[in-house]
Amino acid sequence: MANIELVSARTSDGVKLDGVMFWNTEKELTPPVGLVFVHGVAHNFYNTPLRYFAEHLADDGYRTIVMNTRGHDWISESPKGASLMGAAFELMEHSLLDLDAFLGFLEEKGLQRIGLVGHSLGAAKVIEYQSKRKRNSVKAVISCSCAELSYDERHQKFENFDEIHSDAEWMVNEKRPEEIFRLKRLDGTTNFYSARTLIDKYGPNDKANALRHVRSITCPILLLSGKEESRLNRFSKRLYDEAKDGMKTIFDIAGADHYYEGHEDEMKKIMSDWLELNLMRQ
Repeated sequence: MANIELVSARTSDGVKLDGVMFWNTEKELTPPVGLVFVHGVAHNFYNTPLRYFAEHLADDGYRTIVMNTRGHDWISESPKGASLMGAAFELMEHSLLDLDAFLGFLEEKGLQRIGLVGHSLGAAKVIEYQSKRKRNSVKAVISCSCAELSYDERHQKFENFDEIHSDAEWMVNEKRPEEIFRLKRLDGTTNFYSARTLIDKYGPNDKANALRHVRSITCPILLLSGKEESRLNRFSKRLYDEAKDGMKTIFDIAGADHYYEGHEDEMKKIMSDWLELNLMRQ
């Protein structure tokens, strides 16, 4: 059974983030190999499907961390109450600093072989991270149902997007970047974004689109999605087409939706087998 410990890391710009670490003393690899798991939009380290995989992959010998980004929950408060955080306010560039902090945490413990695993928005974050940072300790990337942050696809996700985006631009120009917009998604759910965050993630410059970043990843990448999430399943295939030849693997999970409920063991087995070949043995 895996040990469990609440951990924290501080970013270079002073944000303290929490997480949970799993490891199995009897099975831990020598030298140790780590996995850092990054949650999706408005989730957190204790409310994400990734926690199941982190706990069970620890029994394969990995030291695993499920981390909070500063985009955890829709709206949260910095530890000392100095500022608001959360998915409504984060910028994609913030996630680079967030991942730096937890990767540094593991590196300080002597780990020099680490895999990044992200779900939904977290998958877009780990793809962008390794594309830009090319961190030496990161030897593998796993994308679980990567979010499609594409300006061209905005009408496939949100109602009245262009009108709301225009209002967000006006708010930023009026120096009111933290004004909150409520976006109704076509799947019936609701998102909340500040004007600045809405433009950052979904604006016409497409800066957060993983298709722009995946082709720059030079380590092995595994792309996973559920066949029941048809739009993201198609997007996963587009990412596969853009990724470097010889570095990429793709799996569709039959019957699985965005959260893989009822398919956790199958997902874990795919991850475990792939990691053994592409991280553990490298």
